[in-house]
Amino acid sequence: MNRKLDTFFYPKSIAIIGASNKVDTVGYRLLYNVKNCGYEGAVYPINPKYTECQGLQCFSRVQDLDEIPQLVMIAIPAKAVLQTIKECAKFGVKNFYIISSGFGELGAEGKHVEHDISLFAQENDLNIIGPNTIGFINNGIKLNANFSQSGCKDGNAVLISQSGALTSGIMNILEDSQVGLKLGISIGNACDVSVADLIKYFNKKKDISQILLYLESIPQPEEFMQACKDSDKKIICVKSGRSARGAIAASSHTGALASTDTIVDAFLQQCGVIRVNSIAEMVNVAAIFSTMEKIPMTKNVVVITNAGGPAIMTVDALSELGLNLYEFSDEEKDYMRSYLQSQASVKNPIDMVASASIDDYKKTLEFCINNDKIDAIICIHLYIMGTTSKEIASIVDSMKEKYPNKMIASVFITHLEEMNEIKQTIKNIPIFESGEDASKAIKQSSQKFICSREKQRKIRNTNIDKIFENVRQDNRNLLTTYESLEVLKELELPLVKFDLVKDPQSAKNVANKINYPVVVKITSKTISHKSDVGGVKVGIKNDIELIKALDEIKNNLKSHNCIDGLDGFIIQEMKSSNREFVYGIVNDAQFGLCSMFGLGGIFVESFKDVCFKVLPTSNEEILQQIHSLKASKLLGSVRNLPCADIDKLVDTMQIINNFSLSYNIKELDLNPVLIDDKTGNISLIDARIKI
Repeated sequence: MNRKLDTFFYPKSIAIIGASNKVDTVGYRLLYNVKNCGYEGAVYPINPKYTECQGLQCFSRVQDLDEIPQLVMIAIPAKAVLQTIKECAKFGVKNFYIISSGFGELGAEGKHVEHDISLFAQENDLNIIGPNTIGFINNGIKLNANFSQSGCKDGNAVLISQSGALTSGIMNILEDSQVGLKLGISIGNACDVSVADLIKYFNKKKDISQILLYLESIPQPEEFMQACKDSDKKIICVKSGRSARGAIAASSHTGALASTDTIVDAFLQQCGVIRVNSIAEMVNVAAIFSTMEKIPMTKNVVVITNAGGPAIMTVDALSELGLNLYEFSDEEKDYMRSYLQSQASVKNPIDMVASASIDDYKKTLEFCINNDKIDAIICIHLYIMGTTSKEIASIVDSMKEKYPNKMIASVFITHLEEMNEIKQTIKNIPIFESGEDASKAIKQSSQKFICSREKQRKIRNTNIDKIFENVRQDNRNLLTTYESLEVLKELELPLVKFDLVKDPQSAKNVANKINYPVVVKITSKTISHKSDVGGVKVGIKNDIELIKALDEIKNNLKSHNCIDGLDGFIIQEMKSSNREFVYGIVNDAQFGLCSMFGLGGIFVESFKDVCFKVLPTSNEEILQQIHSLKASKLLGSVRNLPCADIDKLVDTMQIINNFSLSYNIKELDLNPVLIDDKTGNISLIDARIKI
């Protein structure tokens, strides 16, 4: 839905229902802020108790006004809100901001009222933000329509927050940063206008370059993703609730690894959203975006300093983040030695020692700025003696103004009074409290995302339909091993050779047809984990070993009192590899079907080197999923092993994704996915499918 919100956020007239003369009430503070912060539009207090409110004529009802206000703000008890909206809508009002609390945040009854408000808004083409908000600010028109005492300078960012209190807190923090805020919006319970709606709206605004989000939940994830992918703005998000509320209840490796926050991470990355861990990190990244139009893919970083300690900690942080320290050539080092003090170090970091002059900083900065191989510069000054941090800040700021496309981050370690002076005077550079903060902000701001979106390709297969129908008739939701392998066979995936047998003679026939060595494993409608009951034998070399293996498996099942669950034996080609991966599907309650690729075999839940994606996925996203693993190096040529057939791997993963979407699979595990040691070919050994 493309909402028309210009008159909502840039209203020429505002009515405040619940305006008050009683100090320290929401109604008082809201009206006070609107009328006293420079807003030039018409302001109408609405409260039947007053004829005058804070020096303005007060009206009993919105319907008593001579004009239809472009925005109505509501700060009255929750029980009266819906009827008030209905009366105002009948008068012609289209935009409502509900400040009032006491709705869905309190329980089922409040959620029911919210639903009624939402339904009325849809039926009457209204725009409603809230309830349970503190309001909003629009610095572009000097409108402070919130009841907190927060404010911040104008700029190119928008803040959208699900928390009213944090909206106020974030604005306070921004006021002390290099980030200017065009609008700060508390959306509360968002019963009508959603986060996705707001992102779509601000995508069209040329004076907005970045969107800051504080989210506690992500409703309507499909709309949210599409709005983000369509955006040319930088979107930075704090999504709270990182702590595990328990893994998704599942019987598969994929389900066991799919914590709520893991899926959120994957989802936001696919949206092209930069997820940060704190408000401080959000402000740090936003500060870089506020001072640069285009962010390069950062690889090589230089640290310029007059103090070794903070520079060393910065280098440690850069290393941990995977950013490279640029290595100067001998010629470059000789040049720096020509003007720096003799005791200065011209390696990286460039330590110009405590007595470094303004000229030392200026020449070194300009030298590094003009080196195209250097992507980012972290400039550190610790005030010890002589040159002040304020003087260095002025130099760095002027250099950034001269070279706006170079990423320069600054760290000034000085006393509070001087730091406040620096923040009041510089205009072009982001300031960080430490080199570690600067390093992380550089890394986060230079992330590149794959934001392609591929539609699901429907897969239908009559034989798979029959398998699933038989499973449902048995009142099962978990396919047997044989049924799962048959499904993969129908999908024409790279399976090892296999067949189902019921007796020893058939087993020998199949084993000789496949060629020894082989694997024997049970297939059962009631036994979930084959290995737990001794239902698998590997490395069988001949008929004698085969018959022995069948007998041993039967005895194992008898000892576990589950022989009645035996449906037959699978004779399978024996394959082994030094490189095992896992691929799986899990159905998340909020985001739907998600895929997982990771290091497999016995290590899958130990190392947890995995990457999730929300379906559907493009081939580019699957490639990113593969290469995001630390273990992805194993897919290349290592220790004389051939490179994996990546094209076939991507194709296999994409088929599984589309199959899972087409049949709404609940869980699926392919473990292991083998990479052949001789050819690099992909082989699937085992499967577990839940419908």
